[in-house]
Amino acid sequence: MALSALKRKDEALKYAEMYPEKPSLDKKELIGMCLSGDERRKHDQEMVESRLKELLWQLNSMDNFECYKAAEDIIKIKL
Repeated sequence: MALSALKRKDEALKYAEMYPEKPSLDKKELIGMCLSGDERRKHDQEMVESRLKELLWQLNSMDNFECYKAAEDIIKIKL
């Protein structure tokens, strides 16, 4: 991130490509599988909040048109 901010995009991309891929399940997801009842509900709420923050961070990095389009697409998803 610092290299990108310093306009050293090629070098930043080189390091970003070396970053390891996310494992299929992380520690928090594994812990959630071990919980039940109120503990599980609280844990799940914290996980949702964390993922929403990640989504908002990503949307914030898009230009305005793309941001609004992405938000509209999310709203259209039927659960």
